[in-house]
Amino acid sequence: MKIYERDYTVLDDLEKEEWDVIQQKEVIYKDGKPSKLRRNLFRDYPKAARHYLSLFPNNYLDIEDLKDCSSLEKHICEYEELLNDVSTDERTLLNFIKDKRAYFIVASILKDNYYFGHHSAYIIPEFMLGNSYKVDYLLIGRSSGGHQFCIC
Repeated sequence: MKIYERDYTVLDDLEKEEWDVIQQKEVIYKDGKPSKLRRNLFRDYPKAARHYLSLFPNNYLDIEDLKDCSSLEKHICEYEELLNDVSTDERTLLNFIKDKRAYFIVASILKDNYYFGHHSAYIIPEFMLGNSYKVDYLLIGRSSGGHQFCIC
């Protein structure tokens, strides 16, 4: 199940053009000729290009989204209200995360509890384990050691 409304496996012409301009800025010239070295301007790529380049474009957790502090704080406050309401059940919490696209709440466990996900991270809601079991979330994180998985 993808977590975004749009399909990030496809870029439109404008996104391709914007990405190309930034890629040209990554080139390092030596003696007037392009060298094999490049600047890393990944975070400057259009959002769609960052997703497009990832292993699971429609489940990619974009680190740049964490810069929108006001939106994050708003979601955290709303989520905390639900947690403090004794009538709130698990399905309500899961629906909140899905409806508000607040997947950063689940992914936040990567920050202090695991040593992966700092190269890239993905979340797959309602991941099936075989035909009989479904987990709420599968978190996939990449680090220097490769991809690792966390079932939540």
